[in-house]
Amino acid sequence: MNRRMIIAVAVLAAGCCCRPGPSGMRGTRQGEYSRVAMQNSLHEGLKQFPELYRNAPNEIKKSEIYRSANEWRKEFAVKNGCGIAAWEGIVSDISTTKGGGMASVSIKSEFAGFRIFFKSGMRIEQGSKLYAMIEPLREGANVVFSGSFIKDDVKGYREVSLTERGSLDEPEFEVDFTEIRTSGGQGGG
Repeated sequence: MNRRMIIAVAVLAAGCCCRPGPSGMRGTRQGEYSRVAMQNSLHEGLKQFPELYRNAPNEIKKSEIYRSANEWRKEFAVKNGCGIAAWEGIVSDISTTKGGGMASVSIKSEFAGFRIFFKSGMRIEQGSKLYAMIEPLREGANVVFSGSFIKDDVKGYREVSLTERGSLDEPEFEVDFTEIRTSGGQGGG
């Protein structure tokens, strides 16, 4: 299967790529639908690639599928921008440097049977608004998060997995979080 066909299959599987509604619409049914649709669309589009990768006959074909996934991500980034508005997930990790001067957070999002991680990197400074938001959270807490993807010229969004397969099976996107709050359920702070 050539690269254009792989991208076309993934785009069709993902359906419509909706942008979040204007800030005045958040909380309305239309704004809620757009927010959920964009997050779900990312999951639906990316979940097409792991199986293609696993079933590829050799490393050359696997790398072609990896490049196709990156092209799909770039197209998604162009269509949807970098903003993340009130997406849902579960805190999977909170870490600090010695003494807690800097912190990082990782949020797991799972839709349509596909898992994506959104990570801050060790960039959250003690005393910052975001540090105060994550301080009371527990791993496993259901959260709503906002922020922005970090752009990447090759992959659309900065994806930090160490291997091609990791990038496709459970992508790890680096995000500049602006808000993380509990959404009810277990584990909240």
